[in-house]
Amino acid sequence: MAPFAPRQQSHPSLEGLLVQQSNFYTIISPKSGKKVAPSSSTQVDRPPIAQVDSYDLEWDYRNGYEDVIWRIMPGFEDIYNLALSFLQVRVNHTARLLIVGAGGGKELTYFGKRNPDWDLVGVDPSSQMLAVAKRKVAQEGLTAEYHLGYTKDLPSQPVYDAATSILVMHFLPNEGEKLIFLENICERLKPNSTFILVDIHGDRNSSNYRLFMDSWKLYQQRKGIISEELYDQITQQIELMVYPISEERTVNLLGEAGFTDVHRFYMAYFYGGWIATKK
Repeated sequence: MAPFAPRQQSHPSLEGLLVQQSNFYTIISPKSGKKVAPSSSTQVDRPPIAQVDSYDLEWDYRNGYEDVIWRIMPGFEDIYNLALSFLQVRVNHTARLLIVGAGGGKELTYFGKRNPDWDLVGVDPSSQMLAVAKRKVAQEGLTAEYHLGYTKDLPSQPVYDAATSILVMHFLPNEGEKLIFLENICERLKPNSTFILVDIHGDRNSSNYRLFMDSWKLYQQRKGIISEELYDQITQQIELMVYPISEERTVNLLGEAGFTDVHRFYMAYFYGGWIATKK
């Protein structure tokens, strides 16, 4: 059986864009471009570094991120299959894995269902998103360990056989913070452990980055996913909240943090995935 059943596209259009303002999100209507005053249900406790969420206004915002990202990121579902294939080759069936940015529960449920003997540990700074992960893991009849906070808050002993960071690091605003982020993960991995990194990357000043953005826009429009107006809103938020660096700098930072044998295994426009090994 295929790892994923065909997804039912019952919500084919994006109805709202959430942008972070102060400590809450404001809903922007893609039709009018006007801000909608947030209700108590739209106020969340995310820290300053957060994800841009889009969602159907009739849905709970906590379910919105995954509902949108699988449509706008080419190969989103395959990322987890690709990551899992590397992990299954590299680690044994009783491995202990660290999932950085586990809020939402995607890695915990996808990996857990296929490797029930793995000891999965998720860390996320949002209590609400971590609650979503707990609910989804429980619904699948799985178990996991959860930590509210950041990787740096975990014990620094090297106790993990592998780690993943999927669509997290690009929210860190500068290379210094990205390096510390990677060092904190590396410090907690056993020697020769595997690390999977998936991130938005690219040099915003390069012609290639513009090419990827323009091509991504046509990809979305051809699939009927995104309107011109909503594309402009999303790209504006990417400019404000996402801090990509070039692939060269990504690989260099991984080396500086203590990783070696870095290989790219995925690329779609400005999305990239790399596998690395702790020295």
